[in-house]
Amino acid sequence: MNELGDEFVSFNCLNLVATPDQNHVIATTDNNRSIMFKVGTHLQARNFYGTVNNEFSRPTSIVDISSSLLFSTSQDQNIYVFDMANEQIIHQYQGHNAVIRDLAINPNDGQLASCSYDKTVKIWSWECI
Repeated sequence: MNELGDEFVSFNCLNLVATPDQNHVIATTDNNRSIMFKVGTHLQARNFYGTVNNEFSRPTSIVDISSSLLFSTSQDQNIYVFDMANEQIIHQYQGHNAVIRDLAINPNDGQLASCSYDKTVKIWSWECI
């Protein structure tokens, strides 16, 4: 039993990332969602649905410097961009031919970098979103 009194948890956390302001942490799960928790609490501030991940996935997520966009990888080889205020997918990057391994953001020029098991690194512009 966990501290909330639940007998079981319906997901495994596969990746954790803090928001730039350090007020929240994003848990990317094996249950096709990412959950934003308020730091120091068990409260779920937001839920982001739309990625495809299971217990064999290695998803990763990253938040932009303004904490307004969540970039999250998916087992379907895409990167999903969520508007963190309304929890909706607002863009999808396609182009990798294998699972995406990692993401990085350059906050100075609005670029997102991704690397994949397809042995490529791709640079995406997200300023236009």
